[in-house]
Amino acid sequence: MNQYRKDIDKIYQKILKIVGKGKSYTQNYYDLIDEVISFGQYELLQDVLATKFKIDLRTYATIDDFKKTSFKKLSSYTESKSNQNLESLYVSKSVYTLGTQFFDVITSQYLGDIKQYNTSTISQALEIYTFFPQYMKDGIPSFINSPLKTVNYKTDNIVYYGEKLYQCSQNYTWNKDNKITPTFSNYWYEVYPGTQSLQNIENVSLSIYDKYSYSIDILRNYYYISYSNNNYLVSNYIDEYFE
Repeated sequence: MNQYRKDIDKIYQKILKIVGKGKSYTQNYYDLIDEVISFGQYELLQDVLATKFKIDLRTYATIDDFKKTSFKKLSSYTESKSNQNLESLYVSKSVYTLGTQFFDVITSQYLGDIKQYNTSTISQALEIYTFFPQYMKDGIPSFINSPLKTVNYKTDNIVYYGEKLYQCSQNYTWNKDNKITPTFSNYWYEVYPGTQSLQNIENVSLSIYDKYSYSIDILRNYYYISYSNNNYLVSNYIDEYFE
């Protein structure tokens, strides 16, 4: 690649990075255009806009006119390009989405939610949620409280009880002499669907692509480490609920 093509790509990437952060970075975009022109790169800017964004700079009466009217158009372009890149990312990560929900392609296992939002200072931050929605009830065991059974509940077991989701906080054995249910018990705590988990991804130096890539990895790691071994002993055999 010759130097001129490198310069075009450099300015193109700068525009993408700034415009992709949203309206709060409009002034940064204006400053970038002024900086390029001040360095005597007006023709280079023309070529960037023509080859990368299909915009003819000559159709604008002044640079100010161009700046004021082009940001929205460039935002639509970068959003479209970002969506295309994210679709490719999902394929590479073997996940698919329904709204904000993420699922494993092979097993259709629900992994969690990733929600995008804007802040006053940081554009396109992500919130990661890991919780089990009601429609997954068939994939989660119900709490066994039969007086005829002995059940060894283990720390981090997930169960349904009374239409609510509970996680075991410490090992104990259910039997006819030790009938501890999840309700009003120090051995269990309720998991509230929709409760924010783990962390927000707000690193301004990361692209939205990198934020989603990192977030998907977190969903997978959190699910498989914390919940993939949701086993407990019933009459000396092990039921594998998550494999």
